[in-house]
Amino acid sequence: MKHLLALAFFTFSYLLNSQTTQIVRRVVPLQEQLTFSLDGGLTSSVNGQSRVIFQFDLPENTVEWYYIFSSQSNPEAMEAAAGNINLAAQLTRVFDPTGVSATATNSLLAPSGSEQCNVFLFPSYAEATNFYNKTDQSLLDDPFVCYTSCSIEAATQGKVKVTTITEGTCYMGIQNPSFNSSINVVIEVAAIVEEEVLNLDEWSIETKESLYANYVEI
Repeated sequence: MKHLLALAFFTFSYLLNSQTTQIVRRVVPLQEQLTFSLDGGLTSSVNGQSRVIFQFDLPENTVEWYYIFSSQSNPEAMEAAAGNINLAAQLTRVFDPTGVSATATNSLLAPSGSEQCNVFLFPSYAEATNFYNKTDQSLLDDPFVCYTSCSIEAATQGKVKVTTITEGTCYMGIQNPSFNSSINVVIEVAAIVEEEVLNLDEWSIETKESLYANYVEI
């Protein structure tokens, strides 16, 4: 009986302390369905808006994140495009959970758009506010600053992978560059998070050898 209890004790200890671990990746949706209707520059100067900003927090252990957008001429086309993005689902299909990624950006599909828009990523809330307040059109204020490599201008649709910014709060803005035509934009954002998890399906070789040695000794 003592031998059985000792064996059970050693087995339980190794189960708790000797499991193997592995690095896995998972998709975390950040902005699933953001839609905006933006006026042209002339209309917005009277009663409307041609720019919008939004923000989101990157989860811990983010290794990269993506955004996809499509710009349309009317709300109906925007709704149709929104139903075809499904960024999180797309990323889940092209990523290996063990951490080996396919050529993800090339594999992602952005619904075709019909109207041009600008999408910017800003380094701070202050710069996002400068963008929203149109300081770039003022003779008295400095123009806003953005991450040009992570932004897109004059595009009807687009997909962007961001690897240089992986923590903290992100600030993005969308602009209708048209003087008099309105646009309707849909955008989605998702992150890839890397985590270390226990592999409960197998023991390491060292664990098996130790269990056997303890059993023989008992």
